[in-house]
Amino acid sequence: MASRAGAAPDWRAAFRRSFRRATHMAGAGLLFVLLVFLTLALASYTQTDPSPSTAASDANIGNWMGASGAWASERALNFLGLPAVLLLPLLYIAARRLWSGVERDDEDQTPGRWWRPLAMLLAAIALLGTVLALVFEPGSGSLPAGPGGLFGQLGGLGIEAVAERFGGSFAGWIVLALALAALGGGIALVTRVFALDWAQFLTLPEFVKRKAQLPEFDLPL
Repeated sequence: MASRAGAAPDWRAAFRRSFRRATHMAGAGLLFVLLVFLTLALASYTQTDPSPSTAASDANIGNWMGASGAWASERALNFLGLPAVLLLPLLYIAARRLWSGVERDDEDQTPGRWWRPLAMLLAAIALLGTVLALVFEPGSGSLPAGPGGLFGQLGGLGIEAVAERFGGSFAGWIVLALALAALGGGIALVTRVFALDWAQFLTLPEFVKRKAQLPEFDLPL
């Protein structure tokens, strides 16, 4: 029996590749938009803007992203405190990874699982917030729940409760030791999450490089 001149195209595989490419592009774009939105919202956070923790009116909003930016920045700072800024590089890395999957057609899946670095980063934020809550008073500054946020306050209260229960006259030293342990754990987790080849994320995407290349001309001798 004569063999076929060529194998029939696998339209299912082509459809899967196209669908994966489209979803990766949409996901990367959405994450980049969220990154820009959250960056501007946090940078322009104002304590007097309307939010779930204030009774301000919507007449005068200082946040650059409007009412939604005021709400988002207040919620992030209220729960996470100053360490909430660590969410920004995580969003960038996640978006860059999705876009890298678009540029490399031979890559069937985006490497890594998104939930693992997110969980590690949230744990690091809670640990670092705990240290900030132990160092600064909750009512200090203009942040809704202090520099450590609500997660940090809960961690600080837990450390103080353990110190008072088992420390006695050495309670202060126990607080110091646990605070240093929380600081070391938070730094270790942040290092683990962001211990990446930063060069691949700081380079321009391929489509930008292609557009940035100037055409070559043969100059007369």
